[in-house]
Amino acid sequence: MNPLLRNSKDPIAFDQLAIEHVREAALKVVDLVNQEIECVVKSARDDKKNRLWRRDHLINVLENVLSPLYLLKETHPVETMRDACQAAVEDLMNFHNELCLREDLYTALKEFADENPDLDDLEARYVRKSMEDYQRNGFRLEKEDREKLKALDNEISQLELSFRRNISQCNDSEILSEAEIDGLPQDFKDSHRLEDGTYKVMIKRPDYTDLLSYLNNADVRKRVYAKYQNRAPENLPLLVEIIKLRNKRSQLLGYETYAQYKLESKMAGSSEAVWRFIKELSAKIEKKSNQDYEVLRGANKGSRFDIWDKSWISTKYKESHFKLDDEEVRCYFPFQRVTEGLFEVAQNLYGIRFVQNPRLSVWHEDVKAYEVWEGEKKLARFYLDMFPRESKYSHAACFGMQCGRKLLDGSYQTPEAALVCNFSKPGIDRPSLLTHQNVNTYFHEFGHLMHQLLTRAPIAEFSGTSVERDFVEMPSQIMENWVWEKHALQRFAKHYQTDKPIPDHLVEKMLEARYLNSGIDNQMQLFYTALDMSYHDGFQPDTPEDTTRLMIELQSKYTLFPTLENSHFQASFDHLIGYSAGYYGYLWSCVYADDMYSVFKDGGIYNPEVGARFREIILAKGNTEDPMSLIKQFLGREPDTKAFLANLGINEG
Repeated sequence: MNPLLRNSKDPIAFDQLAIEHVREAALKVVDLVNQEIECVVKSARDDKKNRLWRRDHLINVLENVLSPLYLLKETHPVETMRDACQAAVEDLMNFHNELCLREDLYTALKEFADENPDLDDLEARYVRKSMEDYQRNGFRLEKEDREKLKALDNEISQLELSFRRNISQCNDSEILSEAEIDGLPQDFKDSHRLEDGTYKVMIKRPDYTDLLSYLNNADVRKRVYAKYQNRAPENLPLLVEIIKLRNKRSQLLGYETYAQYKLESKMAGSSEAVWRFIKELSAKIEKKSNQDYEVLRGANKGSRFDIWDKSWISTKYKESHFKLDDEEVRCYFPFQRVTEGLFEVAQNLYGIRFVQNPRLSVWHEDVKAYEVWEGEKKLARFYLDMFPRESKYSHAACFGMQCGRKLLDGSYQTPEAALVCNFSKPGIDRPSLLTHQNVNTYFHEFGHLMHQLLTRAPIAEFSGTSVERDFVEMPSQIMENWVWEKHALQRFAKHYQTDKPIPDHLVEKMLEARYLNSGIDNQMQLFYTALDMSYHDGFQPDTPEDTTRLMIELQSKYTLFPTLENSHFQASFDHLIGYSAGYYGYLWSCVYADDMYSVFKDGGIYNPEVGARFREIILAKGNTEDPMSLIKQFLGREPDTKAFLANLGINEG
């Protein structure tokens, strides 16, 4: 049996997966979906609920093969398997593009909508959203133009997959001498030392973060920074083509820009609203950013400094001014303890428990498999792939593998997802120790995981994280707040050697230093946001140099640091693919997340009643209701920006 063609309630047998299964599954699922299409088109006399279920089912059948393949192309340790998954994903994404333009499916849904004006709220939302998607995918066009649109979609998909693959497979490194690596913690040196006494460091996280934070040699810091900013140069011409094709696609559909096309269906609603948001937030952050810079300049003996010096100066300033040593803090965050603490937060809030299941097979020995239980009922399963390896996805993300949905027998399809991060590996004599920023990342991504796994949406296309892009980051960002709560930290932050909880004085220093660089860092987020929006809101590049010129201009406009000469950061900015014209969603969602966390603060950060409300109103519903309606339901009022600005150390009063 092909492990990828499993029953939807069974886990994938990764240990039995062979390369030939990949192509076989991709071909088989196309046949299965085509069979489902026949059922949908011929079900004109079926009862309405069955017809909608069949329609949702055909997309679910495809995604249940496509999603695991997407995960494996980014994480599988064997190159030939990654290549096979990449090829299968390309084929299946092309097939998905074709589904979006199937006239028989469109006609069947339109007839259904015309014949059933008495749909309940969920059915009506599903039909309305589906019809809007059809219109946005070309059903206002003549058939000839729809064929052009399909060809554009296929070409864009291929380029996007190549863009991401080039980043994942970037394994740049530097060989540093003993003198050049001065300042790095001893455990870092021990784990990177070569037989000849030199050190091999990778130009990807987590090495990159440690190098900029601790390297005493400014020239080496600059060299590392330059190499990181210049990853995946082969993506530069790809980006030009992607932007051109996105523009062409949007104009074919009648939109002036790609941003207008993308934002029409989001919370923001328009590119004008996003630019207004950027402008207003930029004005509020500017003063704090200037203050941050002056603080660091003072710490740098009054000298100006460059962006590759910021983390190093910040580390030294925290040590001298706050008496805060990041390495000391790190000792209180062994990976296993952090995992237990994170699990405790989620389990207490949501009335669930996580059980590791070593019998579930995995795609690499580092991966751990878990099940989510509520009482005696198994709700979901998930996988943690937390440490770096060559050619693995290099950032942090939650990969959906199978969404939740109601099945015809009344049961619920088992939601399934994988959390992929790149934390420092365990050493010979010490466990993996996380920085506080790593802990923040872990909690953030786990918020996505809970959104994906605790869904109860009956429809696959509304399930879990299948929400508007400018809302999807809210459940993840709200989780970050627990890593700043003394009560929470002292329950799980325990020294890896003594097992003693993190002391009060150390937490107080962390809280004192919390707002250091909040202005600078959020200006950088505004730069990324403006770059993404600018590339997609009327920009017409002809050459890679055009994208670089715009990048240089915007970095100077939105941050205090000019671009390093001959850099091409945009080539490795993979959010230009997944979040095209949507990167603003991080800051947009954070406003709501910080506001909604105030409910937890008032009711108790471990309060199961507040957690149950958040689970029921936000996590369980997915996209079954309008996101602003869900926010207001949970808050019991209109949202505001006070908590968000306070978390940046900005007091508007």
